[in-house]
Parts: sequence; structure tokens; C-alpha cells
Amino acid sequence: MYLTNCFVNVILLNFVLGILLSTAHSALPEKYQQIVIGCYKENGYDGRPLDYFDPAVPNNFKCALACILEKKGFFKEDGSIDKVKFGKDMEEVIEDQDVRNRFLKAVDRCDPKARANNCETAYEFTKCVNT
Repeated sequence: MYLTNCFVNVILLNFVLGILLSTAHSALPEKYQQIVIGCYKENGYDGRPLDYFDPAVPNNFKCALACILEKKGFFKEDGSIDKVKFGKDMEEVIEDQDVRNRFLKAVDRCDPKARANNCETAYEFTKCVNT
């Protein structure tokens, strides 16, 4: 895959973690980069930026998000997202206190309930965190 570490950081921050692009300069743990690259490959997603509100968001993007959340252990047995575990993990990743606080507030307001499948659940949750 042609993604550089910097581009992976931007994509990961923008789509998965919901952190503002202004924090993309901070180094993410290698484990996140490996998970993201693996999930993109596994789901045939090329890493191009997408608009969450475009009704044509491809399913392989949604499933790449689900793959990342699954590999990080953020799904509960009932198919919902464990916001507490997700938030704690992000506290360790996000170094900037202001960005961390804004992000955690966004996580708190988003509904983690299970949808039709994990791909839809991951997409709807991360879309909410990003808006």
C-alpha cells in the first residue's frame, strides 16, 4: 500500500479517531498504523478521504472502520461500541489536553448502539465523533 506514515496518521486521525487534523503532526503509536493499514488492505479500501455525509460512502470504508474498532477491542458482545474503553484508549493516544477534552466530549454525545452490522455501527459512531 502506498500510504506513508504521515498520511496514515492523517487518515487515522480524521476518520477513526475523530481528532482534528491539527493534531496529525503528533506521532501515533505504531500499533495503530499497523491496524489501519491491515484493515484497509483486508477490506480493499485505498485510504482516500471521504465525506461522511455523502450517501455513496462505500461499504469497504465502513467495514475498514469496523475492522479497526474490532481489532482494538471496542465492540461489546451485543454489537455496540464500548465508549468507556474507546475513551480511555484515546486518552493515551491524544497528547494535547484541549484536543483530548473536545474529543472525549464528542465521544460522550455519540450513540454507540448496535446497528444492522458492525460496519454500519462503526460508520455511524465515527461519523458522529467527527461532526
